[in-house]
Amino acid sequence: LSVAAESDREIITIQLPGGSIRTKVFTLNGPERLVVDIPAQPKEFSAALPGGYDGRLIRGLRTGRFDRDTTRL
Repeated sequence: LSVAAESDREIITIQLPGGSIRTKVFTLNGPERLVVDIPAQPKEFSAALPGGYDGRLIRGLRTGRFDRDTTRL
């Protein structure tokens, strides 16, 4: 996972083995958050914000298995 901060936006890049993948991206409220669904990854899969990240938009990152076919970030 990488995050590039620019003056008015942040660009999040998620790289997984195997090339391009099907994703589903949407937002939820209460609290506001961005959700990215990707194809199921191994149980030990995890992602973290880059060390030294000091952007304004992302306060935390969680990963987990949503269902047997989907990992959610």
